[in-house]
Amino acid sequence: MSLLDLDSANATKAAEYSLTDDTYAKLLAHLSERTFDLTTAALRDDILHFSADLSVPIETKKSKIRWQKVLSALDQLKYATPVPISRLTAP
Repeated sequence: MSLLDLDSANATKAAEYSLTDDTYAKLLAHLSERTFDLTTAALRDDILHFSADLSVPIETKKSKIRWQKVLSALDQLKYATPVPISRLTAP
């Protein structure tokens, strides 16, 4: 379930738009603060796909502290157990 870049209709990738890089970093930080307890398999896969090539000039790299937090959260996310969607929906 990769998000699409509405300009190109391709999957969104890191370093295409600085605001997208920033948004993914904020989302990752928020999920990490909650120890990924709201992270579905689709969301986890999307974030990992977006962050697949860390060699590109991602906006978040401009802040060494923030970049380290992103890298740490990505490592945690790789091993997080996804939450079933059924657990997130109201009965």
